[in-house]
Amino acid sequence: MNFMEIRSKMKSVSNIHHIVHSMETLATMKIIKLRTDVEKRKIYSTTLQRILSGITSLLSEDLPENALLESNKQEKRSLVLLFTSDRGFCGNMNPMLIGQTRTFLREKPNSRIICIGKKAGNTIIQEGFNVLALIDKRLENVDFHFAQNLASDVVKGFLNQEYDSVYVSYMAFHNILIQKPTLKKIIPIEKLSQEVKTTKYHHDYESFIISPNSKAIFSFLARKYLDAIMFQILLEAATSEQAIRMMSMRSASDNAEKVFLKMKQDYQKMRQEKITRELIELSSNLSSAKRRRS
Repeated sequence: MNFMEIRSKMKSVSNIHHIVHSMETLATMKIIKLRTDVEKRKIYSTTLQRILSGITSLLSEDLPENALLESNKQEKRSLVLLFTSDRGFCGNMNPMLIGQTRTFLREKPNSRIICIGKKAGNTIIQEGFNVLALIDKRLENVDFHFAQNLASDVVKGFLNQEYDSVYVSYMAFHNILIQKPTLKKIIPIEKLSQEVKTTKYHHDYESFIISPNSKAIFSFLARKYLDAIMFQILLEAATSEQAIRMMSMRSASDNAEKVFLKMKQDYQKMRQEKITRELIELSSNLSSAKRRRS
């Protein structure tokens, strides 16, 4: 390899380093905002869940349980919402989520699936699973309006008995270093456990006057809760995508820097060897000239 070739490669590696470092910085900036939104949404959805759980116990026993509540019937037809990335540099995020969803669909062959993300959706279609819809939407572009519409369509299908349960397959965000593929059931909403029913917080609701009635309030809060939990899941998936991309770009940036330094050392070594060789030749020529003159 000559000097021109190694200098050209050094320039290419340097450009790659700048690009991936910029992508790492951009992902870091996005994570800061998304992480703040996720924390706020978790507080909101958790509070809604506590209120919802308290009101659930006040529903009359003789009512045909609200369809959004946990029922005892066996799940025969489920719907899975799969949230994946439609952009590159996300490591093994998509393969892990596809593998998790594939296992679930094989265990429940009558299930349907809605894919958010064209790349993963095409893979699921090619494998012959029952894809109800394929939504070409980037996770980083999601907003509450999108989550609300998605939750509304899912609830409508559930109430029309098109499926008897709804699961979400997504990458849950724990922190910058930990993101885990998660399969979460969101419909029917789980009932309040017996342990929670005995707490003071639960008994406080029994002294409230609820107007117009507990069933109407529950129905309203249930929809609000599903909107909130859907948006929270989308935010977590988007945050996980950026976190994985940030770590991938950091690794690529570090590797590019190591390659550049190695090439720089080789270049300097070649340059030094060339200078030494030229000095030797010059010294030899000077010695020969002196001998001829003498």
